[in-house]
Order: sequence, then C-alpha cells, then structure tokens
Amino acid sequence: MNRLAAPWLAGCLLAAQDTPAPTREERWRADVRYLLIQLSERHANLDHTVSREELERDARRIEATISSRSDAQLAVEIARLVARIGDGHTGYFIPWDRRTGFRKYPLELWLTPQGPIVLGASRELGHLAGAVITRFGRSPSAAVEKAIQLAFVDTFRLLCGVT
Repeated sequence: MNRLAAPWLAGCLLAAQDTPAPTREERWRADVRYLLIQLSERHANLDHTVSREELERDARRIEATISSRSDAQLAVEIARLVARIGDGHTGYFIPWDRRTGFRKYPLELWLTPQGPIVLGASRELGHLAGAVITRFGRSPSAAVEKAIQLAFVDTFRLLCGVT
C-alpha cells in the first residue's frame, strides 16, 4: 500500500466508526422527506386533488408521531398520505413480509359495490372462492372497507366503480 494512502484510509475508517447510525426516528423522517421530494419531482400534476401544503402538513403530522407509532402504523399512514393524491398512477407498496410486521392473508379480495368478494384463496380456503364477505372477525365488512378506503382510496374507487 502506498505510504501516503495508509494514513488517509485509516482516517476514513476512524471517521466512519465515529459516525453514529441514524436512529429509527431519523430514518423514518428521512423517508417521509424523501417521499415528498420524489412526489414533487416525478408527479406531473401532484396537486390536482390535494394541495402540496396539505400533503406537507400531513407529512409533518406523520413525522410528529414517529416515536409513538410502530413501523406498520407508519407505513399505513404513508399509504394514506399517498392515497390522498387520488390517481391510479401513484401508490405506496407495503412489503408483505413477516420481518416488516405485515402478513399476507390467504385470501385475495375484490371490493365491489355489493361488498368484498373472495377472488382467490389458498388451497385450504378454496371453498370460499366467490363468497361475499359480510364481516371480518367481529367487525362488519363495511367498517373494514372504510379503513381500506382511507389508505387505498383510489384503488377502492376503481374496484367499486365509483367515479
């Protein structure tokens, strides 16, 4: 190794070790800010449904609650923020992975004006294909649909034929 490069490399390694890793809250804040920047730069008509000021206000509200929310709750809040844009070209993908706390259920549902129906199911639940869902556990399906609509409003409108 070059005699001049060795001290420089050692200094870089020491500096990297002295830099603390960002906290969970700092990482989430950076993600929220990055999302707003990317939406502003990439969306052709970002404020056609909701103003940029409202989106920024919602983002600040999310940032203010980071320490009191789980990662799953924050992901849903970001999905709600993105859904407010109100078009089919903009969305937020929530990774279905046990490591993230999100799990995919063995049913694929389709929201229709009559209520959610089972479009597809695992082998064990195949007998439910085509069934109309009237409740989820103890909650009526309408309450669950409302929660889904808050986070995925545009998809909900498209699937239900609402314009």
